[in-house]
Amino acid sequence: MPSYTLELRYTDESTTPRLTFIQISLINYVLDVTSQNQTFTLDIGLLKIDDVRVTLTFSCEVGNNLYNEDVIVNFYEDSKTVLEISRVVVCNPDIIVLYE
Repeated sequence: MPSYTLELRYTDESTTPRLTFIQISLINYVLDVTSQNQTFTLDIGLLKIDDVRVTLTFSCEVGNNLYNEDVIVNFYEDSKTVLEISRVVVCNPDIIVLYE
């Protein structure tokens, strides 16, 4: 069975990160985030690998509310799918999907 890699890479350029990522969810997976830079291996039950909706759940220090942000990604056996957040405007992350 194929294995896929999903990486959360939060590299906000500000000195104090505004967001705290809590969870990543997608079909058949709910991943608890314990580090703001973390790699997950998806090796069972991934029914779809193209145009997969991934939901990031995070809190924001402005107002201390919980937010969800969806992004559509693909998974490939020979590369990892990276969700890179390098810029945050108020509580809105700028999520870039990379394939490395």
